[in-house]
Amino acid sequence: FIRELKSRRIEALGAADFFGDHPDLRPPIVLVPASGHYSWEKGMKLLGFGTRQLRKVRVDSNMRMDLGHLEELLEQARSRRRPVLAVVGVLGTTEFGTIDPIEGIVRLRETTRSRGQDFGIHVDGAWGGYLASIFRRPDGTMEPREKIARRFRYFPSEAVHAAFAALAEVDSITVDPHKLGYVPYAAGAFVARNREVIDFIAQEAAYVFDLGEKARSRPTGEKLRDLGKYVLEGSKAGAAAASVYVTHKVLPLHDEGFGLLLEGTIRATEYLHELVMRRREALADRYRITIPFVTDSNLICFAVNPRGNRELAIMNRFGRRIFETLKVDSSRPIQVKEFIGSYTSLVRDNIQPAEAERILVELGIDPATFVVEPRDPEREADHIFLLRHTLMNPWLLEEDEGRNWLDRYWDYLESLLVSAAAED
Repeated sequence: FIRELKSRRIEALGAADFFGDHPDLRPPIVLVPASGHYSWEKGMKLLGFGTRQLRKVRVDSNMRMDLGHLEELLEQARSRRRPVLAVVGVLGTTEFGTIDPIEGIVRLRETTRSRGQDFGIHVDGAWGGYLASIFRRPDGTMEPREKIARRFRYFPSEAVHAAFAALAEVDSITVDPHKLGYVPYAAGAFVARNREVIDFIAQEAAYVFDLGEKARSRPTGEKLRDLGKYVLEGSKAGAAAASVYVTHKVLPLHDEGFGLLLEGTIRATEYLHELVMRRREALADRYRITIPFVTDSNLICFAVNPRGNRELAIMNRFGRRIFETLKVDSSRPIQVKEFIGSYTSLVRDNIQPAEAERILVELGIDPATFVVEPRDPEREADHIFLLRHTLMNPWLLEEDEGRNWLDRYWDYLESLLVSAAAED
């Protein structure tokens, strides 16, 4: 019976044969926010569902998933009898570090279940997953927001605290240790409420695994010896995973361990936010500077426009000249650079027109110059260029000769602004 059942499941038949054999079933859809990582499209290809089954949920003015639009898409799927495989919430977007309303997704599922519609909830915690250690006591319970807030100026907002509190209700979470876990590539974590989901990709080989042993009957620790049959790569070196294990033993994942390390990165982000807001007033006669979204974690972006400029393409080229000095240059040792930085862009498809207009007006840019099909050959009018800062170093506020590293960075950035303006 088990062999027959497995032969009829989707991992055996493939999407085409599975849905072809079941005329009453339609391919399921996956709902992700417009701010979701590009790898979701890749995943839909690998699974054989196709990118057409990946539906984008609009984001709100702070680049968080719009729950109203999510509810619309769920109702649309229900009325058309389309199964929803999963709703994905992002716990720290790659570009902006924003936190989706995980608790709102959980509440919405409770509502849809009452009318016969269910779906899995997956949290993409690749960037922000480790921040959960700030919220967790050593006994595993959740720290109240009021107590956490005493250690910061703004963090965490009610929305952010509620999102982390709701993680206990989701079905699966992915986390990247090579980001805020400070562990080099290549280890990754997939945490599932139901451990048996790994059987969907399990594959045995007689020359690797002892088929005479029944893995399911063994304790969890013993089962993990067969890890190779559960991961996509098959054979995989274990050194990186072991380094994650050791890291968590040295710095446990709670507010008296790893959380202390990450608190420093949040305080640094709050400091940089206030520094930008303060200095933009001092520079208002020469530049317009805006932080387009509320900072939910330890990642902050801002845009800079020379005063008097109304063209988006000109502002974007100005920003890229600044970034040319900040970016990693493969022709030079990284040690010779004073500071390094990254960038991102707000593309037209991933932001609502009203929000795009708000940001452009703050920068003094004519919204009409934000075009879908760029008119200039350098393709600089179909996005909004942002300088992006991932503040992973917990010691950025340490002072040397009375000044911390963020003060030094801002002085350096102002010198780059002057140099870029001189080129115009």
